Amino acid sequence: GKIKRFEIPTGVKGKECIIVDDMIDTAETLISAALMLHNAGASKITVAATHGLFSDPALENLQNGPIDQLIVTDTVPQDVAKEALGDRLQVVTIAPLIGRILYQMIIPGGSVSKVFKDLERSISL
Repeated sequence: GKIKRFEIPTGVKGKECIIVDDMIDTAETLISAALMLHNAGASKITVAATHGLFSDPALENLQNGPIDQLIVTDTVPQDVAKEALGDRLQVVTIAPLIGRILYQMIIPGGSVSKVFKDLERSISL
């Protein structure tokens, strides 16, 4: 759906903006948020989402929207989306993360939460 609470973003003029989302389905809410940033003067809009489901009409919405770069994981096959969005779409694999989790599950005394703690430490700013 559309964003129901509309507030004009301030302080984004000339800035590169990043939108983080858990899942992109039809991309209507995402495009609505990106349009607000674009209309407020954002110079570049990047989106990072965990799951790119891209249900119809998501790809059309994204092709016509103001998003410069879209980053999703490969939890869902992205061949069709990659063809539609080209270089604007970057797909990041989660295979190493799944491998580490499986390894922790099979070794004696393994800890899945340790994988996430290690990951958190490695990406903390």
